[in-house]
Amino acid sequence: MPGNEQKPSWRGRERYRKPAGAEGDFEPGSNGHVLANLKGITDPRVMDEAEYRALIAVQQRYYEMLTPETRITAKLICQMHGFITRHA
Repeated sequence: MPGNEQKPSWRGRERYRKPAGAEGDFEPGSNGHVLANLKGITDPRVMDEAEYRALIAVQQRYYEMLTPETRITAKLICQMHGFITRHA
């Protein structure tokens, strides 16, 4: 009957499936807390700091470059992401 649908119970099961490939791989030695990364960072606090520094760097770089007229395109987002990954 409509309106009587049961919501799935997540108890006893993982709520999310682990993605296949690199996004589901954790850095060895991180006890499953840090995704695999090119710098070999295993400590979540160190990763948080690296990501924070990279975000600040990209904000500083693009703050003066972007204007209200700037079109946000996939190419621009990829450039920003590349900048972040090089500076993390």
